[in-house]
Amino acid sequence: MKLPRESEEGNVEYKSTLRGADCERIERLATQMKYRLFEGGGEAIYILGVDDDGNVVGLSEEDERESMRLLEEAAGKVGAKLRLLSRDSIGGKTVLRLLVRSSREDNPPSPDNSRCGRQRGCWEEHDCGCSVHRGAGRREG
Repeated sequence: MKLPRESEEGNVEYKSTLRGADCERIERLATQMKYRLFEGGGEAIYILGVDDDGNVVGLSEEDERESMRLLEEAAGKVGAKLRLLSRDSIGGKTVLRLLVRSSREDNPPSPDNSRCGRQRGCWEEHDCGCSVHRGAGRREG
């Protein structure tokens, strides 16, 4: 069984497996996750057990646990939460489908509930100069 090839754009990310990641790898995962969240307006779908070409490679139970742990760590760095949508067997191989969603508790909307348009899905305060965030990134004193 084969899925369509992963797109460089959009909010869907394939991962064959995530194992033994160091701090640098977690940071790269977090950066990539932030991009997928941006592309999906605050939501991304991660499909584990599938390579970038769409080949179903499957996950062992240990791969599942370790991949979930590492993705949860990356999600925590970008203020997002993970939710398991499905655990399927495709051609006898285990594939997980996860929803990653920006947490509004960790990234509250601006006071007037608008997004600045600097980037779709932007809830963080920054000094972009727009009317929503004007001066938000500047420190007094």
